[in-house]
Amino acid sequence: MSPNLRVLFLCFSGGIFLTGSALKAAPPQFKAPVDQESLSELLDIGWKVSIQGYLDAQQQVGFLEQTRMPDHRLDYATLLIQMKQRKYRDA
Repeated sequence: MSPNLRVLFLCFSGGIFLTGSALKAAPPQFKAPVDQESLSELLDIGWKVSIQGYLDAQQQVGFLEQTRMPDHRLDYATLLIQMKQRKYRDA
């Protein structure tokens, strides 16, 4: 069996294993910290009391969570927006 060939097989223990180049690890991805400008923009978007403002803020929070390092200030800004929008269950 060549090392570049990806083969799925079931061993006696019942586990599924991948062999070949499928085992290569992805390179680490470094995320930038959340900056003050992003937080200010998020609060500006979410502070408008409307369904659209809340949905836009949720979308921005999702984007920041995926592209930035975890930060307690982002969680706090999200909580403030949810309280302002009267989304108490989400808060």
